[in-house]
Amino acid sequence: MSELILRAPEERDIPALHEMILRPAVQWGTGRLPYQKTDWVAERVRARTEGVHSLVAEKDGTAIGWATLTRGPDRRSHSGSLAITVHDLHHRQGVGRALMTAILDLADNWLGLIRTELEVNLDNHGAIALYRAFGFEDEGIRRASLLRDGVYVDSLLMGRLIAPRPTAGAPGDASAASGFAAKSSGPGEGA
Repeated sequence: MSELILRAPEERDIPALHEMILRPAVQWGTGRLPYQKTDWVAERVRARTEGVHSLVAEKDGTAIGWATLTRGPDRRSHSGSLAITVHDLHHRQGVGRALMTAILDLADNWLGLIRTELEVNLDNHGAIALYRAFGFEDEGIRRASLLRDGVYVDSLLMGRLIAPRPTAGAPGDASAASGFAAKSSGPGEGA
């Protein structure tokens, strides 16, 4: 059995990622349409959009999983939206768990995000169990969120919050002792 490699997506992954998203079992668990063009994948692999971070899981030289974390803009820059896709022939083999571990490490320890959110089909029990194992909590249900095989499917909105990270202040800085940055004055407060 070969090792699972996590890395940034590359041009050479486009055919495998395209084939993966067209798999019926993958489409069942996502909002993607059948017959998606290769260009759709190529645009996402080639894009260098600020705030969008992607990983692929590679096994035996082929991309079998894809995770994307999109940082929120402006006043939502403390949060990120997460999407994960795993090739159906590799479900329940630890690929999703490996991608979640890596993408949440990026969110928590490199980007400083305190909120991560996602949306999952309400009947995708395996994915929901995985997300709950990583601390995601149910936040709401979006009724008739998507149409799949002629039937409307609800989706579950999930979120994960972590405490802000401690800051390293200058020696003698009171905020360093508390572990958190000092609160700044808001409108009408302080100087």
